[in-house]
Amino acid sequence: MIRAIVIDEVAGQWLALAPVAAMAPAPDYVFYATGFVLFRFFDIMKPSPVDWAERRFKGALGIMADDIVAAVYAGVGTGFIYTYSHGLGPFSP
Repeated sequence: MIRAIVIDEVAGQWLALAPVAAMAPAPDYVFYATGFVLFRFFDIMKPSPVDWAERRFKGALGIMADDIVAAVYAGVGTGFIYTYSHGLGPFSP
């Protein structure tokens, strides 16, 4: 049996979870799940810059680029959700 590692998905997931890993004092599995779901959402739905990255760069670079852009979206979204749910946002009391 041939096993393959899909490096674009691994890199994308790592980037999407990096903000929670950096901000959380202990593993917070709810936010790891949130990062996973957001990354999969952006990777599948391909909003504007994500699909542009895949079309702009052909071949393996395009495949990698769209996952990186989707991961940035997911990381920012997860970071905002984590920040505001813990009362750390600029508009928190």
